[in-house]
Amino acid sequence: MATIHEMQESKRQTRIRSDALKTQARMAKPEPENLWVKLQERKAALKAAEDARQIRVKEFMEKRSHTYDNAVKLDNNLLDAAQRGNRAKVIELLDLGADPLTKDELGMSAYKVALYGSHSDVASLILARARELYHPHKIFQSSKTY
Repeated sequence: MATIHEMQESKRQTRIRSDALKTQARMAKPEPENLWVKLQERKAALKAAEDARQIRVKEFMEKRSHTYDNAVKLDNNLLDAAQRGNRAKVIELLDLGADPLTKDELGMSAYKVALYGSHSDVASLILARARELYHPHKIFQSSKTY
């Protein structure tokens, strides 16, 4: 059996361990000031990330607007070239990325504009390019006889 002295020593050791654990727990808890500093740092990091994202979005939108403006000019020039029957210009504009299915303000496609101008060779060229670009399975392949 344990003596009274051994039991007292055991209680004292348990109390010391308990105090040590409490001290560790207190040290592990962040101080309220540290929480506030960490919160401010986190807010600053989030703001910086949001600012960087907004800059990337702005750059993308500017790039897209320039691309959109360029595409509109190409499409309008394609309609004009189709109306005049200028085969070389139509080929050049289609190679630059003009949309062969573009429509004018009356809703007429470049293909129809060329047909109404009696430019069947230009109309067939536009139709062939539209088939190449927009047919879902690309079954129709034009013979590219420019």
